[in-house]
Amino acid sequence: MKTFKIFFEDNYIKYIDPETRKEVKRRVSDTFINSIVNQQTDKDDKTSHLLDSASYLKKILVHGQDTGVFADDDKITDREVLIFFNFIKAAVPRNHLHNFLKELPRKELQKRFKAELSESIQFSYLDILDTTCDPACRFKEALKKYPVVLNVRPAMDRYSTRGAAGPGEAFLAFMFSGKKPEGAGDLELGGDIVELKKNGGRIGKDLDSAGAGQLLKQWYPKLHSPTASASGPSALPLITDYFKSEPGDISMVDFLNAISGVREGIDNEDGRFFANKSLEYLRTNYPTYKDLIQLLGPIQMKSYFHKVAKFHTIAIFENETIIGFNKDVLWKKNSYKIQREFAAAGVEIMPKSGAGYAYDAAGYTINIKKSTGV
Repeated sequence: MKTFKIFFEDNYIKYIDPETRKEVKRRVSDTFINSIVNQQTDKDDKTSHLLDSASYLKKILVHGQDTGVFADDDKITDREVLIFFNFIKAAVPRNHLHNFLKELPRKELQKRFKAELSESIQFSYLDILDTTCDPACRFKEALKKYPVVLNVRPAMDRYSTRGAAGPGEAFLAFMFSGKKPEGAGDLELGGDIVELKKNGGRIGKDLDSAGAGQLLKQWYPKLHSPTASASGPSALPLITDYFKSEPGDISMVDFLNAISGVREGIDNEDGRFFANKSLEYLRTNYPTYKDLIQLLGPIQMKSYFHKVAKFHTIAIFENETIIGFNKDVLWKKNSYKIQREFAAAGVEIMPKSGAGYAYDAAGYTINIKKSTGV
């Protein structure tokens, strides 16, 4: 439920009164814009703090329309425009707002953001924003004051209930001069498409959860327990009975094809890596359910890559923290290497919430751990 304070912040703006040079806050309406805010002022360094707020709102609106955040028929008095206005105004140092908005789109921000996404290391996109201004901006502080800016959705998805953009996608498009791609995909940055996954986003598609998922439930009793083991007395007989073979005759390729839920089977990279490994490798290296899904997740993810629109980077984010992985690089690795890379980067695979679930047709979730360096 929206509190009065949140409503107040979303529908009011602050500006410098040209006569008194004091900051005032007013309820936004067309009448207010036309009669009070829309005053022409000089834009030189000495008077740049005397904001022509209407023109600033117009600049935000136009940039938002160019990035797909606002619709063509949106107005400067619309709630989403005011949210971005208040957020940016709170972040940019006094007397610098005019120059900051004048330089939109700021391509150097996009370039730095793309470079960071290619490193497979957790970083804060607010750090990029804060270190771009001279003097430094305060976007971290502004986000604490106006967290609602992350909830603004791209114009095309504003009223969607299925397949809509997640929280933060419009924000990233606006601040880094991207846009919502045509068709599938979450964020386009200068021709590169990023598949964004909010923390806990699913990385599977059209998996055989009714078959392989049920097998996994049988082999790992009490799946919600991180210590559920495949080497327990109830698990191994089920495995050998399923394959009609002794454990020593069952390869990891057989096991992963049966259990991963990927209908087309594991890919060639995984096939070559696991071909000469027996089921003993499973018991030694993945003794618990939590261990095993760090391997199954990348297998499901690579299958997912084939089933979604073309994109260049998959990025997982939580609040201001984000980490990107190049899809083509991941594709060429076996799932064991991906698992190790994820672990080193602070990314882990987790099961669907709820006791006893292996996975459903949408697979496991991908999650980003908090890093002490962000």
